[in-house]
Amino acid sequence: MSTSSLLNPSIQQAHKSVPTAGLPWGTLITSIVLTLFTCAAIGQWGPFFTTLNELLTVSILIAATAGVVFYPWQTMRTFLCLYLGLRLFTMTGLIGYATATYMSLAIAVVLARKIHSAGKPIPEFPGTDLMLAFAALVTLQFFRATSPRDALPILCDVIAFVLAIWKFLAIPEQIFRKCVEGFILGVLLAGLIVFLYSSQPGSRLGLEFGFNPNDLGNLAGAAILFAVSCAYFKKRRWLLWSAIPLLLVLLFVTGSRTSVFACAACVGVILALRRRRIFWVLLISGSIVLGYFTYSGMLDNDPESLSGRLASPLTESFEDSGAHRAVIWGFLLTQVPNYWKLGLGLRNVNQLTEENGIIPIMAALSDQIVGYQSHNLYLTTLLEFGILGLILLVAWQARVLAFVVKESSRYSLLLAAMLYFLVQGFFTGLNFDFVSGFLLAAAYSTGAGSQCDPNPDVPRKQQLAGRTSQNLGVN
Repeated sequence: MSTSSLLNPSIQQAHKSVPTAGLPWGTLITSIVLTLFTCAAIGQWGPFFTTLNELLTVSILIAATAGVVFYPWQTMRTFLCLYLGLRLFTMTGLIGYATATYMSLAIAVVLARKIHSAGKPIPEFPGTDLMLAFAALVTLQFFRATSPRDALPILCDVIAFVLAIWKFLAIPEQIFRKCVEGFILGVLLAGLIVFLYSSQPGSRLGLEFGFNPNDLGNLAGAAILFAVSCAYFKKRRWLLWSAIPLLLVLLFVTGSRTSVFACAACVGVILALRRRRIFWVLLISGSIVLGYFTYSGMLDNDPESLSGRLASPLTESFEDSGAHRAVIWGFLLTQVPNYWKLGLGLRNVNQLTEENGIIPIMAALSDQIVGYQSHNLYLTTLLEFGILGLILLVAWQARVLAFVVKESSRYSLLLAAMLYFLVQGFFTGLNFDFVSGFLLAAAYSTGAGSQCDPNPDVPRKQQLAGRTSQNLGVN
């Protein structure tokens, strides 16, 4: 079966004159229902755990595996569209917290196997050999984990990430585009439901329902980045320009400083490489506004407010505004001489900080005391995987950046996506997962598809039509 046959016939035959044709309406409605149920269940009854947890989790995993076997690309698109809604749904306790991680691994493994069995040449993502070695090292360090149950989702995330950048580049660009469009809309709609259902408008979005606002901010920032690239929704620009302002609101109310500043910087990278006039206008205007607020002292100094939190990197020292990162990093740096050679094992940084009393206040008040993670990709890698892990990681990042810098205008989205991934990792920790790997692969595919298209805003109907006949065969 060719990859062109993976395209849903209903989408292929959709009337081009209908502006909403081809959108994943069923999946989007499902995401809304899941998110609404999550908000209602947590808001009224609190988190609840039942004996259905394991049964529902296993059922979902079986359904995802069966779906990707028979309907590969449709299942992948559905998963990306449902991703945020599904992760929010885990807050109810009806399914396992790592269900989305296990689903992503099942999808990645089955789809990678199908692509490999097709026997077609696969473009190579820069530094893939280094990431394969890194994944092998993480697998070995898994067997040194103090809590294999807690370390297993991380191992699954790393494997799914590597499979995505290793095998998925054989997927046609048009499939990537539809999947990313589904991801953007899924994040937008699920995030809006949480925003509208929240009864605490002054708090960070997600906290009320037990969801990490930084994770929500990371997804919203990634959705904005890919939307601003203008590589998607080419026949529905009205939807694109409606989605971006709403995603910006969601990003702001998460209060995730890393996501806000990373998204702003990486959007600037895209504009600087592809829309220089717009970049300079925005940069000058933003600098004037920021300078005025700083000079006049109008920046909010209340650390409890959203605006005060976002302004804290400019108004406070890193020690005061870094959410204890200065203390955590300072302590972990003193431990480097003890563990830099062989590492201490996957997810054991948490145990190291717990043993030394570096734990969150909320954890100290609960029955389950868990130490802080490092909140830094490089510290986590060095301490858990040793110097070899750090060398492999940095070498891979250097390989990717060297590749995109050579053709920065063509691979502007890949450059921005990679920088976004690096900044997130620097302030949040080990951030390898299926969605990140898929988005990097999608950004690479977008750049490769623009080889004959110097203007990304001009549709490439003839080019796409020509490539469809050469699509990968998937059995």
